[in-house]
Amino acid sequence: MSILIDLLERSFEKYKENNVIYYHSENYSYERIEEAINRLAQGLLAKGIGKGDRVVILLPNLVQFPAAYYSILKIGAVVVPLNFLFSEEELEKQILQIKPTALIVEGNFLNKVLRIANNENIHLIVLGERIPPKCIHFTKLIATSKATAPRVEIRNEDTALIVFTAGNSGEPKPVELSHEALAMNCQAFRNAFMINSADNFVAAMPLFLAVSQTILLNSAFIAGARIILHPMFNPKALAELIKTQQATVLLGNAALYHSFLDEAIQPEDLMGLKYCIAYGDIFNREIYNRFEEKFGPKLFESYGLCEATSLVTLNRTNGERRKGSVGLPIENVYIKIVDNHNNLLNENEIGEILVQGPSLMKAYPGLPEETMAAIPDGWLRTGDLGKIDELGYLYIIERKQNVILKDGFYVFPKEIESHLLTHPNIKEVSVIGVPEEIHGEEVKACVILQPETNVTAEEIIDYCRQRLEVYKCPKYVQFLQALPKSPTGRILKYRLKEN
Repeated sequence: MSILIDLLERSFEKYKENNVIYYHSENYSYERIEEAINRLAQGLLAKGIGKGDRVVILLPNLVQFPAAYYSILKIGAVVVPLNFLFSEEELEKQILQIKPTALIVEGNFLNKVLRIANNENIHLIVLGERIPPKCIHFTKLIATSKATAPRVEIRNEDTALIVFTAGNSGEPKPVELSHEALAMNCQAFRNAFMINSADNFVAAMPLFLAVSQTILLNSAFIAGARIILHPMFNPKALAELIKTQQATVLLGNAALYHSFLDEAIQPEDLMGLKYCIAYGDIFNREIYNRFEEKFGPKLFESYGLCEATSLVTLNRTNGERRKGSVGLPIENVYIKIVDNHNNLLNENEIGEILVQGPSLMKAYPGLPEETMAAIPDGWLRTGDLGKIDELGYLYIIERKQNVILKDGFYVFPKEIESHLLTHPNIKEVSVIGVPEEIHGEEVKACVILQPETNVTAEEIIDYCRQRLEVYKCPKYVQFLQALPKSPTGRILKYRLKEN
């Protein structure tokens, strides 16, 4: 039995009378959810879906998501959560890439996958009232299946999950993760934050994200805690849930925490929170400070990526939070900084971040060359530039491919972005390098202004010249209505460069 399944079954036995899910004014006990999981697992087996088969989940943050997620794991199959907001073309590309046996989909998204499922003879298990012919009714499958737990031999090294990267560097890639990787990552988070059965997690981030599965699903289920599901993001409704349901743990990206500052949300609405975990793009220091000043709970910045099952470093509750740092490595994970020749760098020297530990991916399935390039020697090449200080705290500097080389000088876009975000009329900004015949690359700022404000490109360039060296100042400024982003809030700079 894998350590992940063993920990889950112990939790179901120990906390069976506790509530594990709160959704639409209703609480669901561990015992009730376990029965649904076992029934669905037996139903999947009866349909010929078994160990090693890949099963896509295309569901928002509904109570059916964890039921589907753990039923797939318990039969030794592989969970493949996909972004339900994707277009039909994007979903088709990923489905063809991973070749699933079955697809569990909420009825509102069925039209996006119906054609590809029929063409590829994929089982369609549909949640909803109107079920097309030849599709399997999700709710009826649970209701008509046995409630006994499936008996499938599952090992730690067996594949549990395939998630797709956000595509920060181009096309999203599938990442294959083992049962052990999932267990080790969530156990490290639990230990770092001393999570227990009294905690209430708020699931506002989509559950199809690897970090949501680590923190909001696996950590909560194994600890005997409760998950408060929030299917469609709305700051006021979320604040109301946090207050009325006595939430203690919140996971969010910069946009989520910033939304609390923009809305008419009172400090007492969030006063019950113990831990606010920040994940995704590097936080603007102003958001960080204003959130803590207004509401009180501390923000704990973190760093991670899908290839490491999400979490690599965390700021701790019982340690120093160093300004600008994403914390210390989690349990059983090691990091180092190397130069372009793979030489180990000293403290506070900038180089590529490498990661090693039991939560690393098995592979990019179907992409052997990319896998070998990412992990050539047991260390994961993250593609991120950073530095480690004298106490072991990690600081993220920039994505390696986003560094701008101008006249032989390295320009780090985040330094320019941090300065521009101090401008009162700038809401969001992303700095990229664009080809230029004389200098090799030039600096371009893609800017979103605050509502009902007006700033010229010349004023923005002059604002940079007040604080930055001349070669770092943008030559070009483009005003946009929105920036392309990943589900975790990271700005997709390659799309800005394509345009």
